[in-house]
Amino acid sequence: ERSRGLGDVYKRQVEEKAKIVADKKFSVKKEKEYVKRILKMMKEGEGIYIVPEINGRVVGMCSLKRGRGYASHVGELGLSLLKEYRGKGIGKALLKTCLEIGKEMGIEIVTLGVYDNNKIALKLYRKLGFKRFGLLKKGIKRGKKYINLIYMYKVL
Repeated sequence: ERSRGLGDVYKRQVEEKAKIVADKKFSVKKEKEYVKRILKMMKEGEGIYIVPEINGRVVGMCSLKRGRGYASHVGELGLSLLKEYRGKGIGKALLKTCLEIGKEMGIEIVTLGVYDNNKIALKLYRKLGFKRFGLLKKGIKRGKKYINLIYMYKVL
């Protein structure tokens, strides 16, 4: 049942064309496989995945995945929230928690990619100390429309 909540978040975000990379809804089978991969990653100390619930409803996620080999001190961050829960401080709290746990895990540098037109997310990341280090022009393609992808990092 827990995985259904996560699948519902992705389904709603795909439907609302949220500024995330996912472009397809999960089938129940794919959703279960995804959750198994997350649990395996966490069990092996390769990352964290925080799934907030409000009144029993999953409202988003925040993940930090450790790099491999010589890049194991670097983590890649992901954050998404349902539209009606944005702008309430939930994303900021999730990010802070994720970064704190990442630091405890030995992650020293955190990277992320964000749509260049996602002004709210960019403002939040900057506020938390992330700095821009790159731009991938046309890094996202939604239908026939291209969106630039900004890469950011933070030293923990």
